[in-house]
Amino acid sequence: MLLAIAAFVPVSRLMGSLTPRPIKYGVRAKWAWWDEHRQDFEVLFVGSSATAYGLVPGVFDQSLAARGHPLRSFNFGIGGMTGFEADHMVRQVLADPPPSLRYLFIEVSDWSPRVYPGKFVYSPRMVYWHTPEMTLDALRACLTVAEPTQGKDWRPRSAAYHGELFLRKQTGEGQGEFTVRALLGRDSEEVLPGAEDLERLHGYTDLDVIGTEEWAMHRERFLASFDAYTNRAKALPGGNAAPIPVSGHYQVRWFEQQIAAARAAGVQPIFYYAPRLASAPLAYRLHEAGVLPVFFGYNQPDRYPQLYRFQSRFDENHLSRRGADLFSGLIANDFADYLDNLTGE
Repeated sequence: MLLAIAAFVPVSRLMGSLTPRPIKYGVRAKWAWWDEHRQDFEVLFVGSSATAYGLVPGVFDQSLAARGHPLRSFNFGIGGMTGFEADHMVRQVLADPPPSLRYLFIEVSDWSPRVYPGKFVYSPRMVYWHTPEMTLDALRACLTVAEPTQGKDWRPRSAAYHGELFLRKQTGEGQGEFTVRALLGRDSEEVLPGAEDLERLHGYTDLDVIGTEEWAMHRERFLASFDAYTNRAKALPGGNAAPIPVSGHYQVRWFEQQIAAARAAGVQPIFYYAPRLASAPLAYRLHEAGVLPVFFGYNQPDRYPQLYRFQSRFDENHLSRRGADLFSGLIANDFADYLDNLTGE
């Protein structure tokens, strides 16, 4: 028995170390491209699908250059990215930042630690960010988050899931087929975006031409419920203005950690909320309280109506190419204003 255990531990650790990054939504493809080309960029965007399919680096760079700030950007947005996964990515980038990196744009997203049972709960995408540090943060959030949820047992259940996901990360348990397929190059058909797209668009993916069944379904649902979308968009300003107590909020600690880590690496963090169909009162209150010193909010149809018009939307939470170009120009100009204020121009 002791010999079996002694053999199991190193083998498990080896399997855990061999497990590659997940392929889904371009996680592995973007990391591989970034690792090879990271020295070419001064600006990096980290965020969810609203960033991956909404921020066009070429337009952002051109708009900045027109304002006298020639910088190069890369879109590291990933579909379905949560706050915890984004924080894991931020930590990895800042652990060994390229000397060229000066500005890190971080999309403010959901930091809920709740894990919902289902077929994806043990997916490679869920497993890969459960490092010891990230798992500890998730467990701490399970104890402290004041989140209105259904069911009284979600905290211990979610904590148990995070613990098991951590063990799978360390040992490679349940990841064998995924690991073997990746090592043999059998999952290449799932790669999105491809190297050519990354070279041409620097991380942006155009939903107008993506042509998958999943996104076609999203588009059809949006067209069928456009009136409901319009009504929800009208309610966003009120939602953004909602009062939320900031003092002692569980997310303050993580934002402060991100800011400190970025500054320690010589990188300026910039926070933003993408033009989604969701209010973000906490982000605005954190900015007002000084927790997020630099913050740009674009979920404001009253201020940015062009981002919420039919021609600018692919679906309720994502932009068409026209909308992405508009958004990229807007955030570039707001960033240029910020840079001009720093230099007194």
